Amino acid sequence: MYGQVHCAGNLYLSGHRGRQFGMKSDCSHENIHIACADSLFGGRGLAQETPFGARITVWRPYSPVKSLALHQQPDTTKAALTLFGPDDIFQQEAFVWHALEDVWGSIVNSEVRQTLSERLRNDFQPSLPPLERGLQKLRRFLDDARLALPEAEWSDSAQRLERDGMTAYRLNALLAFCVQLEWIHDIFKDVPGASVSVQ
Repeated sequence: MYGQVHCAGNLYLSGHRGRQFGMKSDCSHENIHIACADSLFGGRGLAQETPFGARITVWRPYSPVKSLALHQQPDTTKAALTLFGPDDIFQQEAFVWHALEDVWGSIVNSEVRQTLSERLRNDFQPSLPPLERGLQKLRRFLDDARLALPEAEWSDSAQRLERDGMTAYRLNALLAFCVQLEWIHDIFKDVPGASVSVQ
């Protein structure tokens, strides 16, 4: 396969104070839902990168059924909790895909390669509000990336097929990446409030 997929159900918080966390459900404390959190930029899970650093995550809006609290330490007493209110915006992981190839290495023109790579990371960095990294923005990036296909070459894949003695196969990494982004866009474009992040 060109990439790996998983759907983990992490939560993303972009509050009015700019707090971002990757969260997984942990337990309940009276009428407060408690989440165990890792920093989006320094914790486990969301901060992991493939060797080529391409992790595409699609998020959708999330409305907690209960009030939501956060603890970053083993202590789950009320004194150790951070409560979140109506000004905090939550999104839940809907889809995650890891590229297992050097997406940009196939582009011959170094300027085009650098421009597209930096644009993808900058336009969809997790610190941006969800409204600034929506599916329409992904569509615009995809259209521009397809213009670079004449600059992309075919090469041996970094992966191996299990049959025929683990033989490498030929791959146009940029073309395969565009096909995957096209699929992501088409699947999630009509999901209200959906957004994309890239790490």
